[in-house]
Amino acid sequence: MPSLTYKGRTFTLQDQQSILEGLENQGEVIPNSCRSGLCQSCLMHAVSGTPTSISQQGLKETLISQNYFLACKCIPTEDLDVSLPSDSAVSIQTTVLGKELLAKDVLCLRLLPQETFSCNAGQYINVVKDDLIRSYSVANLPDADGYLELHIKRLPEGRMSNWLHDSIAIHDPVTIRGPAGNCFYNAIHDRNFPIVLAGTGTGLAPLEGIVTDALDKGHDGEITLIHGAMNKSGIYHEEKLIKMADFHHQFTYIQSLMESADPANSDLNAEVRSVLENLDLSRVKVYLCGSPALVNKLKTRVFLQGVPSYNIFSDPFITATTADWDVFPRNS
Repeated sequence: MPSLTYKGRTFTLQDQQSILEGLENQGEVIPNSCRSGLCQSCLMHAVSGTPTSISQQGLKETLISQNYFLACKCIPTEDLDVSLPSDSAVSIQTTVLGKELLAKDVLCLRLLPQETFSCNAGQYINVVKDDLIRSYSVANLPDADGYLELHIKRLPEGRMSNWLHDSIAIHDPVTIRGPAGNCFYNAIHDRNFPIVLAGTGTGLAPLEGIVTDALDKGHDGEITLIHGAMNKSGIYHEEKLIKMADFHHQFTYIQSLMESADPANSDLNAEVRSVLENLDLSRVKVYLCGSPALVNKLKTRVFLQGVPSYNIFSDPFITATTADWDVFPRNS
């Protein structure tokens, strides 16, 4: 069995045990969230040895070339000496440019990078606080605006969301990593296609970013954004999106208030189905963001309705139940 060295200690991993699991079994605290290779919060560095290729999927080429990998996905095939990455190697500093409540429990946080930081609207970044790392989608055009806009839902036991809501102040420093994720507008391939976007809660953030990017780049096809919430208090940016729809003839904004307590059975499904019925399903691009139950159900229904799987992009926002987890996007 391969041996693992961390902080000068060497031990043997169990059969089919990931590096994250092995280190946790040794009492080590390793930042992590999704444990499925999507959020990238368990990023580590192989000081010696070669990590598996699957543990490097989704990472930027610059990180792969330096032997960085995701601990939750790495079941080593050879001996490795690993370490946590230094902030200077993989992180950049930002300062808080603005804070604004969009709804009772949704914060708009604007971060100003202190160095060049290229990111697509709809991708996500990791916010770092000590050993806590959480991911949030980018809702604006960072390259044009010069800052990153995040929509952060407060969770009752969310350490990160409560810190950002209550403790962070204007001009305070915030460390970030990224960007990551494939849920964004591609002007080269998408310009003439109809686009349908549907999401719940702060799933609006990446969708709003994608719509803004598409309109900014002169998208020619129809764009329909459907924002779902349990009740009216969960709807935000209503006035902004209505104005966008009034100004851009090809953009339609729809609200969907969900009566069912089960998001998988919400009226949002019917709204999406109704919109798709009037489009060329072989060409339409579909973006789905929000609760996993809703997103996974919608992905299946949209595919069965006739949209090719390669034209369906999803970003389920998973909410962990433990007190030290928060909300982060998963792209598939």
